[in-house]
Amino acid sequence: MYEYEHDRLCDDILADTDLIGEALTVLGPDRAVPSCPGWTTGRMLIHLHQALSWGATIVEKRATEFLPPSATEEPGEEHAETPGEAHARTHGETHGETHGDWTRRVDSLAHQVSDSDGSLGRDTASQVSWLRAAAERMVTALREAGPHATVWTTFGAQEARFWSSWAAAEVAVHRADLDLVRGRRVRIDTGTALDAVDLWLHAIAAPSAAMFFDPRLAEMRGRGETFGFRAVDAPDPARGLWRVTRTPEGLLTERPAPDRWASDTSPSVTVHGTADELLLLLKRRTRVESSPVTVSGESQLLDHWLDHVLT
Repeated sequence: MYEYEHDRLCDDILADTDLIGEALTVLGPDRAVPSCPGWTTGRMLIHLHQALSWGATIVEKRATEFLPPSATEEPGEEHAETPGEAHARTHGETHGETHGDWTRRVDSLAHQVSDSDGSLGRDTASQVSWLRAAAERMVTALREAGPHATVWTTFGAQEARFWSSWAAAEVAVHRADLDLVRGRRVRIDTGTALDAVDLWLHAIAAPSAAMFFDPRLAEMRGRGETFGFRAVDAPDPARGLWRVTRTPEGLLTERPAPDRWASDTSPSVTVHGTADELLLLLKRRTRVESSPVTVSGESQLLDHWLDHVLT
């Protein structure tokens, strides 16, 4: 996993943050973001700032265990610890915090930095600078750590390299949200999109990451139904193939070799598209019927997937 270069992903984090800043300058903080139901552009900015600040603190501290958002605030911010955070802190677990706690934390931060009328209370330039500072902090932490520094991650190798993938994916997808608001065609660098798809498909299969997903993910347990995803623009075909199986224990993600992909039993449903098309579909930014991807096999399984695999 995470084959794209650490430094390149750091560059992408800053570049996409700048594009987000440009979009926010045009759109303002109050535009609805249809691909994130219930969110405005201002709410998205707050979410991104929180996410980048959380990741930066984990990398800066070389944390070796989960840090709840209450431990990652900037100076001067206050936060009432949620019951889930208290459980995680007391028991040294990540599982004490539930998806509901995580969602409420985002809402809590939004209220802290908003005026009573729900606005951010800053002019647009200050809002953009606030977000850019969080991105710079994240990238500085990642570059100083290097890709192989030991640090807690939600799953997989406990290395800082995870966080460059995570942050680049987070920023790229939300930049895509704003492109969609503006009616622009979304384009994401192929390498970044491949890295993000790989991160996502392995995250959904990792029990330790379950707290960050909607509880409906548990309904993806199955009896061997398989999903094949192929990025047709991958420079190396081996980097663009994934097979996900619904097992009685949960999802299992594999990276089949191209020769195995051709010789194995066909997946129950197969999705072909460019890396960014796959990413936007898997992250529910586009619908199957409006996406350029090609779907073959039991398409109802993909519909079920998209109804249950979400954050």
